[in-house]
Amino acid sequence: MKKRWKILLILLALVALLEIVSAPIEWLWPQRWDGSTFWQGDTNRKVVALTFDDGPSLYTATVLDILKAHNTPVTFFVMGQQVERYPELLRRIAAEGHEIGNHTYSLAARKNIFFSDIAADEIARTQKIIADISGVTPQYYRSPGGQMGRGLWNMIRAENLTVVYGALPIPHPGKDAQAQLQTIRETISPGAIFILHDGDDGAPDSDRPQATVEMLPELLRELDRLGYEVIGLSEILGR
Repeated sequence: MKKRWKILLILLALVALLEIVSAPIEWLWPQRWDGSTFWQGDTNRKVVALTFDDGPSLYTATVLDILKAHNTPVTFFVMGQQVERYPELLRRIAAEGHEIGNHTYSLAARKNIFFSDIAADEIARTQKIIADISGVTPQYYRSPGGQMGRGLWNMIRAENLTVVYGALPIPHPGKDAQAQLQTIRETISPGAIFILHDGDDGAPDSDRPQATVEMLPELLRELDRLGYEVIGLSEILGR
């Protein structure tokens, strides 16, 4: 009898260990599902896509001004809580022809990376908020920090979303403008999707996006100099 209990305890300990080990791995290394995870466009054309995460924020209007001046389409992966704070910015994003992606509602899911997953209503809730305010239903999804697992694919499938990440390493939003620009120089290739930030998921309306905003005009000039065209996410993915 004691031997059986020991075996059971050992099995339970192994299951717990597997859970602890697998959760952060799933969080850091998203898994493909039916081929619907994209890291870049499949093309030989000198085209790239720019995407912005974690907004809208106090910096988004400036980003939009720069993009408008350069006639450049991008995709904004927005957070539901920020959309509720800045609905007029989401309307402007849509009105100026940029695509809108789902970046969940908030960061609540990442408080415990070992056992928690994105709350069941985070994706659907954000879809509804975006559609109600802008009239646009997002086609694309990106998890904060790349967290993928624990049934999240079922939520993505229910909303008919396509998961999109981008070139690694990303231009780190905590670094200065030149450091971010250098990262892009080192990773640029035909079909590249770049992840930039017009917001701060950990501290909404912090000054973190300032360096990205400072870099953006120089980045657009650099891409033009190198002969790269910035196109929309739908076009670069052929969807």
